[in-house]
Amino acid sequence: MCWQPVQDFDSQVAQKLIGCCADGRVVTWTVHTGNKLEHNFLSLDPKQAYQAVAYSFDGNRFVAAGDNPSLEVFDADTHKLIHSFDKYKHPMHKNKVFVAKFSPLAVNMVYSAGWDRQVKFWDVRTDTLVQQINGIQICGDSVDMSMNNQQVVTGGGSLGEGIHLWDMRKLDKPMKHFGWEGTKNETIEQQKIDKYFVNPTVNVVKFAPIAGTLGLDSDYIMAGCRDNLNQSHVKCIATRTGAIVNEFKYVKDSCLSLDVSRDGSLACLADTTGVLHMENINLMKKDFC
Repeated sequence: MCWQPVQDFDSQVAQKLIGCCADGRVVTWTVHTGNKLEHNFLSLDPKQAYQAVAYSFDGNRFVAAGDNPSLEVFDADTHKLIHSFDKYKHPMHKNKVFVAKFSPLAVNMVYSAGWDRQVKFWDVRTDTLVQQINGIQICGDSVDMSMNNQQVVTGGGSLGEGIHLWDMRKLDKPMKHFGWEGTKNETIEQQKIDKYFVNPTVNVVKFAPIAGTLGLDSDYIMAGCRDNLNQSHVKCIATRTGAIVNEFKYVKDSCLSLDVSRDGSLACLADTTGVLHMENINLMKKDFC
């Protein structure tokens, strides 16, 4: 789920949250209405179970996707379907879709990813697939694009792919690869042991920009998973060096969701125990800037 982006932060719309449900509903909640939820069945397909929903950065549209491998773009006010990429007309995904988002700057670009080991980038204007990344299984909200549209980060699935950083201008191979254990100075014996370590399934990744850069300088990545080996379910990674900036040991179980504020100062972490953690990430990053 996500908040609706707006220009006027004092308006009631600025306090609207949207989320998706496995029974095909999209749920919206506005702060001033208290606990009242608005339920809307958007899909005509009774088998559609939504796994991803996100607003465009102007707040006028949102995109939804799920078990039925298609992308659907809706008007944010009327919830009417205005565009659809379906499996019969396009080189669509072949399995569940767990990521569906708008590009931050390219307002007509949508990207999606799922179990079929493909990350796809779509142009809504021309109704076409324009780019794609192959070979990365996505099992959660584990694809994110930097605010300047220049980089993409992916978190791998059950095949142990780890975290990859990509240049949007050249998606045939990643710029960098980050293992869950980070970059370490090890002995030969330690390296022999570590080569058998399999990266855990990454549930969520987000760029964490440096505060004061308006999100345009994304030198950090926040990532969450289930780390049964070392109980480090959330980490912050420096994109330039691959070093682990911080491990959030107080997150006691699998991290399924996290988000970072636009100014890069705060992070919200959610785990399977039902606990929501708020972190001032400026404090942990200051020694690495």
